[in-house]
Amino acid sequence: MKIVFDGLIYYLQKQGGISRYFDELIEDFSSREDCEVVVLLRNNKINKIFNSNVKIEIIDSTINLNNKILKYISVFLDKRKVNSFFKYHDFSDFIFHYSYYSCYKNINVKSVLTVHDLVHEKFPNFFKGFLNKIYLNNKKEAIMKADDLIAISEQTKKDLIKIYKIDSKKITVIHHGLNKDFKVLSKINKENFLKNKKIDKPYFLFVGNRTLYKNFNFLLVTLATWNKKNNYNLYCVGGGKFTDKEKIIIKKLKLEDKTKLFLSVSENELVNFYNSSQGLIFPSLYEGFGFPVLEAMACGTPALASDIEIFHEIGKDGPIYFNPMDSQSLINALDASLLVNEDRINRGIEITKSYRWKNTIHNTLEVYKNIL
Repeated sequence: MKIVFDGLIYYLQKQGGISRYFDELIEDFSSREDCEVVVLLRNNKINKIFNSNVKIEIIDSTINLNNKILKYISVFLDKRKVNSFFKYHDFSDFIFHYSYYSCYKNINVKSVLTVHDLVHEKFPNFFKGFLNKIYLNNKKEAIMKADDLIAISEQTKKDLIKIYKIDSKKITVIHHGLNKDFKVLSKINKENFLKNKKIDKPYFLFVGNRTLYKNFNFLLVTLATWNKKNNYNLYCVGGGKFTDKEKIIIKKLKLEDKTKLFLSVSENELVNFYNSSQGLIFPSLYEGFGFPVLEAMACGTPALASDIEIFHEIGKDGPIYFNPMDSQSLINALDASLLVNEDRINRGIEITKSYRWKNTIHNTLEVYKNIL
């Protein structure tokens, strides 16, 4: 089987769940004797290394990430460059897998698009302006043009059917896998990590970006009213620097000495952060999947998650659920997390064992075969 992957995502995020997803697909398929894998990359220099079986094709295009407006302009120009590339290159016997919502008109091959979430469509008040309209137009065009859609959850599939009126037969639900590195570490391992990071106080963890639907401000306001707040810190991993608005709220709530941001961490460090924490707090109003919930449970860490459909789908009865609009509900969950027993921890670990990349890869390959 011959597969072309559009490598655009590698220029739009330095690291993240989507990049990891395509890393896993490309690595596995390219190691098979019956698969030929091509990845389209751009002129930009990126620290992206694939194994020697992967054939790289360079598109005469540069993605600008220094400015949000320039980014969208460069993605628009990139579409033209890719269209030109396909005009003079024959991939007629390949499967084309989009890595981003950028639709190309000159592709004369069967195409697959993975849809990760529809948060922009469900929460339009959080995403306003001209650039968002461009993004949504591109996204709709890509969704409608693809021969087959992969939804990463039943939640995403339902949203696709409801919002874009997509025929359910065109959508295949394939859950993401979970890296085996997310596991319970030894006591001495955790002690060394805490010592190296100079962490001398218990902490709760918040992982990922803090855009409005992630409900981070709600978490801050709630923590400020918790009667045990002085006993615990809040550590945020990734998600970019605190915005001026976030700094103002943190200062107003007198949480400056209790809230710390770790901007860039390796996957190994993230595993240690989970293992050494009192619990993960994930107060999102919506997610397409929600890696941190599974990562925390796999590390034997209590996962405090919003009581929304997606987390029940992937986390089942593993997380401690709370109403993401009710501070008292989150406070109750915080208190409950301090009393979690070993049975609850083991149940969470067992749930995560069903999320393996080998399952994701096998089911994705079946999608390719079905549309050929």
